Amino acid sequence: MRRAAPLVVSAVAAGLVLLRPVPLRAQNGPSDWSLDAFEAGPAAATTDTTGWGGSADLGFTLTAGNSKTTNLSVGGKVAYRLKRQAWTLGGQYLRATTDGDQTANRGTGALQYDFYPTARFFLFARAQAGFDKPAGLSRRLAPAVGVGYQVVATDGVTLSLQGGGSWIQDRFVNDSTDAAVHAAIGQDLTWTVSGTTDLTQSLTWNPKLSDFGEYLVHGEVGLTTRIVGGLGLSVNFQDDYNSDPFVDPGTGLPRKKNDLTLVTGLSYKF
Repeated sequence: MRRAAPLVVSAVAAGLVLLRPVPLRAQNGPSDWSLDAFEAGPAAATTDTTGWGGSADLGFTLTAGNSKTTNLSVGGKVAYRLKRQAWTLGGQYLRATTDGDQTANRGTGALQYDFYPTARFFLFARAQAGFDKPAGLSRRLAPAVGVGYQVVATDGVTLSLQGGGSWIQDRFVNDSTDAAVHAAIGQDLTWTVSGTTDLTQSLTWNPKLSDFGEYLVHGEVGLTTRIVGGLGLSVNFQDDYNSDPFVDPGTGLPRKKNDLTLVTGLSYKF
């Protein structure tokens, strides 16, 4: 029997899961405001520059033939910076099906506030919520507070370290719940590789304070190359690890500890 030729229509884009602290940067004036300065600029003692910046990501993949797959990825981030403060709102949603079976259905959103009392030292507060249905997670609430320090702050590279605490409450698909206080330890790197290419990397570790053997880890690496204006090509890799995953009450089997995501596509900065 002759097989049907596959039909493929695709356009995918990466969205950020975690919000990074906003480095303060001295500039020539409000007209110089851009997301590049927002994401990768070095710290400065003070600046009169304020403004908005953000990014939007949208992706869709459809295949038909020997197998049918549908993937949707949407994400975005918007930020407003004051003299020594910054507000950032961001989120991401990913949904995927293969031959009618749902393989991904997860989303996350967060609002973060950063305050810089000095050029490199900052305080942050974050409200974050999310879900991951295939992993058995119906809802996760994770507010966090902490302090951070920019170890490196140059024209092309910023490296910051953060530490604090987070209260994490999980509600699972069987309506059971779990809540505990976790440490919030993280690291963020931004690198302007060239005039058109930026690399970002982040790592967070959330061990439960009552038992450090139970923890969550999130790692992310992203590379964006601008094509024209604010439009660019992006590659984003994410790894989420849960040392104590949800156990399916129907089968008695735990869900997998590791979730890996690789998304390539288009991104627009404004």
